[in-house]
Amino acid sequence: VALCERLSVKSFPKEARKHQAYLAAEVARCAQEGAAISRTLRHKRDGGQRSTLSSEQLMSAHPEGAVILAPSGYGKSTLARQLLRQACEGSLSRRETLLPFLIPLPALERGDGSLLKFMQQRLSAHSPGVTSNMLRDNLRDFGGVVVCDSFDRIPAASRMEVQSEL
Repeated sequence: VALCERLSVKSFPKEARKHQAYLAAEVARCAQEGAAISRTLRHKRDGGQRSTLSSEQLMSAHPEGAVILAPSGYGKSTLARQLLRQACEGSLSRRETLLPFLIPLPALERGDGSLLKFMQQRLSAHSPGVTSNMLRDNLRDFGGVVVCDSFDRIPAASRMEVQSEL
């Protein structure tokens, strides 16, 4: 039995629970920015229909992802931090098992694998031993919550590279 337990394949949702320090640190980092108020978002559905949605409902209404477009100063970065905090709190309370990340896109080093490298460095600061390969495989198998910010601040020449990596 002991040998079987050591050989058993661990699932990332079970492993994600080991990342409590990372999740708590991300919640604390988001909290430093101050409280965010709920926003009403307008969105366009397939077929061109427009409707509204609360910012707290965004991730559950669009689990496959969403792109937020708005002029500068409309609160996109604040919304990104709010979404990260919501995802972290969901993981901490075990409502969700997806591991969340907030990626400030201009901070990435250009080059092969910079997005994954950034996420691995952020996670391994609190969960030593997590490799890029381990994180990549687990994200591929189980998914994650990746909130990217400041795409408009990336030089135009680098945007295709970032888009393909996303």
